[in-house]
Amino acid sequence: MEGITRIKKIDKQIDQAGRKLALDIAHLMSIVDYEYNRHEPCLVCNHKLKQHIDRLACESDDNRKQIVSVDKWKNIKYLTK
Repeated sequence: MEGITRIKKIDKQIDQAGRKLALDIAHLMSIVDYEYNRHEPCLVCNHKLKQHIDRLACESDDNRKQIVSVDKWKNIKYLTK
């Protein structure tokens, strides 16, 4: 049984490292493709990138960005704090 729990711990560590890498790549790609992929959802909060306060993807699960909504009259409504 000890071998199975060790394998599960290793799998969890691999999953965490993979998620961190995927979030880093998504954030980098949102910087590179700043003008084009605004309708793509964020991996962390699942909101569109154009709804983030700085229009970039969230950097980590712990550090979520503020979500804003802008209507056709350019009125800004803050959805999260």
